[in-house]
Amino acid sequence: MREGEDDQLEQGDQLAKQGNRFAKQEDPLAKRDKQTAEQSKQLKLYAQKLEQVKSEIGVQIAEQGDQLAKQGDQLANKNVQSAKQGEQFKFTAQKMDRLKKEIELQLRFYTQKTDRFKKELDTREKRLLVLIAKQSAELKLYTLKMDGLKKEIGLLDNRLQVTIFEGKQSKDMLHQSQNELQNELHTYLSFVSLGIDPQDIAFHRFIPVRAYLPEEMPNEVASINQALEALFNALNVSVSDDFPAETGSWFKRFFVRTNDLATQPEVAERLQKIERALDIKGLDTPQSLIDKNKAEAISTVLSSLEKVPSAVIQFGSLVIIKFPDSQSDPRVLVRTLSQQELIILEKNPHPLKNPQDLDLMMEKATHIDSLKSQKILEIQSQPLET
Repeated sequence: MREGEDDQLEQGDQLAKQGNRFAKQEDPLAKRDKQTAEQSKQLKLYAQKLEQVKSEIGVQIAEQGDQLAKQGDQLANKNVQSAKQGEQFKFTAQKMDRLKKEIELQLRFYTQKTDRFKKELDTREKRLLVLIAKQSAELKLYTLKMDGLKKEIGLLDNRLQVTIFEGKQSKDMLHQSQNELQNELHTYLSFVSLGIDPQDIAFHRFIPVRAYLPEEMPNEVASINQALEALFNALNVSVSDDFPAETGSWFKRFFVRTNDLATQPEVAERLQKIERALDIKGLDTPQSLIDKNKAEAISTVLSSLEKVPSAVIQFGSLVIIKFPDSQSDPRVLVRTLSQQELIILEKNPHPLKNPQDLDLMMEKATHIDSLKSQKILEIQSQPLET
């Protein structure tokens, strides 16, 4: 717009200059003087109008210039503010860059940590799966065991009921045995009180039984128990008292009771028959000379001692001893104990736990008995003083 105004001003100046030139020129033609004068007036008016327009345009341009200056000042202020904002934006951008780098570092750190945690989690998950599988297998095994235990508990319950029933029967039998024993004891004491020898009276007789092995050998212990049971059956006796075995070595004690009534000489005769049967068995005498049941029982007893280095079995006054001999194979001795030897063993059963000591003790007791017998014979042979 400003360039158009400048062009109009330049055209006005040119027209004014041309008018002045026309006014100064002398027109020879009269007709054209008037026209020229009128044109000159018009040109002056036009020039005045141009000046007026020019002044108005100059005022407008000045006003616009002031406005533009104000706008320029405003723009300058805005530029200053923009520069400040630019610096702030730059500082903020730098801060954002630093923050971005920190965030990237933290993100990278947490990403690595997450990866490690994920790997650990996968490893733990695998271990957990293995553990769950193992525990599941163990649970199945425990379930099977529990089922087995339930069955065993059922069987034990049945056995317990049977045991309770048998216990009641045993209690009744024990009560009956106590009554019988009490009656026999009273009868025995009454005979003693009356001066009657109880040896010649038939009672249910009780016989002590002891067995010893130098160490616990389950197979041999079972064999000896079976052999003793066969011997009890052959002698028509039953176990009345069964004491717990002593551990370390094996030392077992019983009391057996005759199933029938017998006198003391009859019991001694039974034991002597067993001793003779053992002697005959040791001499390989035909079994036709021995009662069949006793022969089988004795054979079982001797067989049960074959695999043991040493042993002692006492059946009343009868004793079987096996011990190693330095000069030969292990020795097996069978003999009947004297009353003195029985008294010694009842007071001190320790020799029964050492076969060699028991053999020496019996030899000494035999020597003492022979000396006593010899002394009695010497006294009887001496004449009486008158």
